[in-house]
Amino acid sequence: TIERGKTIIYAALTNDLYGNLLVSVLFWIKLSAKVVTWGYRQNPYDLSVANKDIRGKQCTILWHVDDLKLSHVSKKVLDD
Repeated sequence: TIERGKTIIYAALTNDLYGNLLVSVLFWIKLSAKVVTWGYRQNPYDLSVANKDIRGKQCTILWHVDDLKLSHVSKKVLDD
């Protein structure tokens, strides 16, 4: 279909694809709430990134779907 000069493709999702999308959104909601309870603040520009100062240095958690990355200058902070 062409709308306003642009090609638009419409597709129907099967239950499997819709279920995967729903699970991803639910995981994001639960994880976002959890990191806030741990004292992290979500980045206002990318809500899948949260930061917290630990021992005077920034600790960052970022996530996409079900992958997580934690970073901090001190490996001991990450191990704790």
